[in-house]
Amino acid sequence: MTSAAEARELLAAGRIEDAATVFEALVASNPSDIEARRGFARCCHDLRRFAAARENWSALLRAAPDDREALLRLGACHQKVGRYREAVDCFDKILKVTPDDYEAQTIRLQTLIYADGIEHGEIAAAGREWGRLRPAAVPMPAFANLPEPERRLRIGYVSSDFRAQPTGLSMIPVLHFHQRPAFEIHSYVDLEQPDAASEELRRRSDHWTDIGALDDAAAAQAIRDDGIDILVVLTPHMDRNRPFICRHRAAPVQAAFHDPLSTAIPEIDYFIADRVIAPKNGPEWFSERVVRLPCWTVHAFPFEAPEIAAPPTAENGYVTFGCFNNPIKITSTVVSLWCRILREVSGSRLCLKYYDLYDDETVTDRLREEFTAGEVDFDRIDIIASEEMRSAHFAQYNKIDIALDPFPFNGATTTFEAMMMGVPVVALMGDRLVARSAASLLDAAGLSSMIASSADDYVMRAVELARNEALLAGLRQSLRGMVEKSRLLDARRYTRNLERFYRAMWREWCREAEAIA
Repeated sequence: MTSAAEARELLAAGRIEDAATVFEALVASNPSDIEARRGFARCCHDLRRFAAARENWSALLRAAPDDREALLRLGACHQKVGRYREAVDCFDKILKVTPDDYEAQTIRLQTLIYADGIEHGEIAAAGREWGRLRPAAVPMPAFANLPEPERRLRIGYVSSDFRAQPTGLSMIPVLHFHQRPAFEIHSYVDLEQPDAASEELRRRSDHWTDIGALDDAAAAQAIRDDGIDILVVLTPHMDRNRPFICRHRAAPVQAAFHDPLSTAIPEIDYFIADRVIAPKNGPEWFSERVVRLPCWTVHAFPFEAPEIAAPPTAENGYVTFGCFNNPIKITSTVVSLWCRILREVSGSRLCLKYYDLYDDETVTDRLREEFTAGEVDFDRIDIIASEEMRSAHFAQYNKIDIALDPFPFNGATTTFEAMMMGVPVVALMGDRLVARSAASLLDAAGLSSMIASSADDYVMRAVELARNEALLAGLRQSLRGMVEKSRLLDARRYTRNLERFYRAMWREWCREAEAIA
């Protein structure tokens, strides 16, 4: 099989590896074949071979400097491996020609959220530009929802993350504990690859609607037809989520939940957070009214988690630090502080893991450069690249003594997982929502002593903890119990608090509707 047409057939059939092999052969036989190179680059991107994807998108741009797809995909490659400035440069070239390009604006904003050295004011400004991308809908008919404050409410959740992903997993216990006499739960999903968690979320929903084939206006009309009272968009800025459905006023009350910053969408009324990630009178700007739960997230007990082993330092004779976060979160500033810690703690090592992403040399080459610049031999860094099952993933925490949280985009699920495996997490309290999520979890678990207030404090707390074997051993035995007793696992109470907010939002709308009438 040697033709591009046959390769595209393989790609359409989902045989990406086979298509990549054909496209690669075509490029090798004719390097100037732009469409073959484009096909190969697409395959590499989908297979997460970011080094090869970057090489081929770059080659395509040398032949066609203004190629929009190549710029967008090359920028995404840079973003995935933490090369933020290169990523933003690619998106800016697109936006210079087409300022309202939705994909370029979206991924550019996501890149700024992850990057260090970016003021939250700049991120807020970019967020406001993003919020204006889709125009408000033409006036729609008045809502038929009865303005009765205490009646049963229809709650709609919109998400592309209802699967084995942090947001989806955190919503399973919420859907389970919603009080059905008072709330009817509708899930509106746009899923590329449903999984077992998707089926669990479907089972715990009263109604499940696939909106993947609907545009925003049609999805909004379907939601209005269902009589939804409160529409909650989950993680609006990330993945394939659909916040601009709200521009069509799909429901009388609309809220954002699990989002890294304000949506800047005028039709979204509320932003659900907590007092740590979004403190009152904090520096961040919100277009929405912020409501604060006792803790912004909740988890189900991870029954896949194995027994907790003794601290590895007891057997190894040295301390092992670890970070199981996406390497996109490991900024140059993070590496510089980790280098200080590793230099201070003699013989210590650092273990890095995130699915199979560390198989990509683009990721490891960047980190090798940065650790070497920080005077730490890369041989002290242990890399685990594996797409293992969740139980095996949890077992890897038994290999580390102390988890080091990244910033400015903190860990969340990884913070919870580490604590459930008896591993203390050192986190830096930052100046924006995503830089305070780990602090929120640590505070909820009663581990606020691990929250650092500055870069120097972050290094000091990690070093002091590494030198305190008795404390490490004690935390190894007690942390899981602390988390089990904390609000992080009290899904029933968490959901009741959420429901109280929903009821208060609805009563407010009823008062306004009555005043207008």
